[in-house]
Amino acid sequence: MNELLFDAFHPRFGAYFTLEQKLITDGFNSVQFKPADESFSGLAEAPARLIDNVGDPIKLKEIRTILRQEYGLQPRLTKRIKPGCLNLQFNHDAEFYGLGKGEADPYKQATLDCAVQNFTLQQYLENGKNQLFKTLQEGHIKFDISQRQLSIFDWERLHLGRDWYFAIAEKPEEELIFHFLAISPGGGLTFSTLTRDLFNQPFHELMAGVFTGANSWKVKNTDGVIFDGQGNINVIEQTDLRTYPDLREVHHYIMDGVGLDGVALPCMELKEFVRQFIADHGETEQVVEIWRFLSEQDEAAAINVIEVKQRLMGRSKQHILFAKLFKGRFGYWLKHPFKNAEQASRSFASLVDIHTVDTGEGLLFWANKDMGKSKGHFATSNVVRRLKGWGNSQLLFNRLLDTLAVDFVRVDAPSVIPFPFKLLREYQRMASRPEGGIDFGEFDFEA
Repeated sequence: MNELLFDAFHPRFGAYFTLEQKLITDGFNSVQFKPADESFSGLAEAPARLIDNVGDPIKLKEIRTILRQEYGLQPRLTKRIKPGCLNLQFNHDAEFYGLGKGEADPYKQATLDCAVQNFTLQQYLENGKNQLFKTLQEGHIKFDISQRQLSIFDWERLHLGRDWYFAIAEKPEEELIFHFLAISPGGGLTFSTLTRDLFNQPFHELMAGVFTGANSWKVKNTDGVIFDGQGNINVIEQTDLRTYPDLREVHHYIMDGVGLDGVALPCMELKEFVRQFIADHGETEQVVEIWRFLSEQDEAAAINVIEVKQRLMGRSKQHILFAKLFKGRFGYWLKHPFKNAEQASRSFASLVDIHTVDTGEGLLFWANKDMGKSKGHFATSNVVRRLKGWGNSQLLFNRLLDTLAVDFVRVDAPSVIPFPFKLLREYQRMASRPEGGIDFGEFDFEA
């Protein structure tokens, strides 16, 4: 079974890979993820600024048009960043500047009071609108952090009623450092950093126990800890498990219509198909060559489909459309469908889901990666994580599901852990000094 997937691409791959697949059915649940129709409505009233460090008026006009038409943003064109604003900074790649001693670095970074998101001319030239979409996503998160208020996600609709707390840990040296985020029922954000000292040592030791148990190294496998404000504490930890698609189903699906050996179709039907394609979509040199070849054959003959395939070379849009319509008409692919990024993404959209398995010792969960949106390749695997209660705490997964089913952490795919942890990681990068806005006396460890 393990070689089926690899044989779909190249037969010899099966000699190099070995996978053991276990099918889980008991306690298995799935939630289909549907990418949001993201309008960035939370940024509609944000004071946005576009800082131009490139000086290309044509590209600048394109970018401003896209931001206005696609996202309703009309950023002020300027040369300076400003606290309290969403600052989109348009630069060249770092190598372009070749900074000497005393020269200013154009890559100004975000701080807790100033949201800055850098993007480059080279990124825009390569990715176009997709780059601006990702730039706005990252900038939107930084803007919410700087404003200490969620607008990228409607937290109020969760109806939680209390502050929820999210914590991560880092161990730069010998002592653990904890970073906390409190989210109020209305979406207000409060950050704090906890280091060990004489005054907070008892609480610091409790947190260390939640994160690591008896093993001080185990913090590396703990993604974060969640407090619901009612005494329930949940820990998210990585396991050594990985998931793969059902290899048999994938194999049969992608190989359907790919094998052409011995397949022959009536010449008259092929000619009619090519004639109609030229009439509807225009001609290319290779499509004309296919027509010429068919015109030289006996109309009553059966034509080997490989003869047509060999004359349709390259990956132009016209030829991909020809292959797609050919598959719809005759049931065979002239071009492998999964060498086309758009087709691969569309075909595997249903696999981008959130899945859980209740093991009785915590809840295993994973969020599938987007199967090849940009490169037409399969994701290698998905990391399986475990959500477990600390002490007698209840599992909070159902309350957290909406925080996974968002598309602003990963494009067109759900977040692998609740998105507040993304805010915490950004807080780490943006904070020049630790914040201390949370009263740790509110935490209850008696669950």
